[in-house]
Amino acid sequence: GEKSDLFEQLHWLRPGIDWSPDSRQITFAAKAGAQDALYTLDVESGEVTNKFLFDLDGLFSPSWSPDGKRIAFVGLVSGQSDIYVVDLEKGNEVTRVTDDIYSDVDPAWAPDSRYILFTSDRGDDLKPEGEVQIWKHNFRQIDLYLVDSDSKEIRRITNDPYEDRTPKWTPKENVIS
Repeated sequence: GEKSDLFEQLHWLRPGIDWSPDSRQITFAAKAGAQDALYTLDVESGEVTNKFLFDLDGLFSPSWSPDGKRIAFVGLVSGQSDIYVVDLEKGNEVTRVTDDIYSDVDPAWAPDSRYILFTSDRGDDLKPEGEVQIWKHNFRQIDLYLVDSDSKEIRRITNDPYEDRTPKWTPKENVIS
């Protein structure tokens, strides 16, 4: 950041760089004027291959899908963090995968490029309906969740006293039952 006019500032407090499945490109978020942009960059040439601008207050933690077609990331709007997915074949088309008051961070694609593992403080509110009783919710419990990027159905994976963060998948087949 700040070494060229291309990237105003990289996020050093929330770093997030991910490799494409073919190891030829990386994706990362950087400040671009008044907002953040999602970039893809050819590692060998150093050339930017894509620059995506969305109407978001912040953009963090990009994660490239194993099939190379999509990138998941954390988008911030009015203090609310949710998981978003951009389809690289459709240009600037972005899908909001989660949409609620909970903090959703650290997306990690499953080997099948359909499911996304992420960290959240949502507890058992997998599909909150109506008004959430915020004063009764334990926002300090951080667990792992799985979301289907197509149906947006969420499933809780962990429920323990530990702060579960930055999930990763093994390169083997999905182990989802």
